[in-house]
Amino acid sequence: MTAQGQVYSWGQGEGGLLGHGNSISQPTPKKIDALDGLSITSIVCGGLHTLAVTKQGHVYSWGRAEGGQLGLPTDQMFYDSRTNDLYLTTPKRIRGPLDGHFVIQVACGDAHSLALTNLGLVYGWGYTNYGQLGLGVSQDNYEPGVSKYNLQVPDPTLIEKLRSVKIAEIFAGSTFSLFMTDKKEVNYSLRNVMEHYSILNNSFMGAV
Repeated sequence: MTAQGQVYSWGQGEGGLLGHGNSISQPTPKKIDALDGLSITSIVCGGLHTLAVTKQGHVYSWGRAEGGQLGLPTDQMFYDSRTNDLYLTTPKRIRGPLDGHFVIQVACGDAHSLALTNLGLVYGWGYTNYGQLGLGVSQDNYEPGVSKYNLQVPDPTLIEKLRSVKIAEIFAGSTFSLFMTDKKEVNYSLRNVMEHYSILNNSFMGAV
């Protein structure tokens, strides 16, 4: 990302990972034209998807969507018959539950996504098979037709358990999430992933 908010990508392009409107690999940096004029302030890469935040607090996503991590309706995506997965080759704005919210930070795991608003609210979407979304559902306790959420959560969903605290920063690992409050306290959402986490010199340190 440049100082002017332009975004360049390169590397493997399968599944629209690069955001250039195709699945072609790119050996050298190439500007993502679909993001021109959007004043991008930050970008974060997950396992097979990317999120970008604009100066206006909007969130754009692209790449693969096997867990629902793009936060977009399926009719806006392409279908890969070889892998039975959905994907998106061009960045699109995530709307729905995020409309009316000003997002200041995003985080990406292997197949889940998080967004933090300026009011300290946290939204999550994508896979929650390891409980990484903090919604109280994982493959250990999921009951079809009974559980409030499926193991794939395709729409940004407010993490209700964090509403009682003011979240200042969010972090995502491959299959877990961490949330730091304005008081430097850490909340985590995971299943048997870490031994301990602590905050030292305003940096997030951990042992996994």
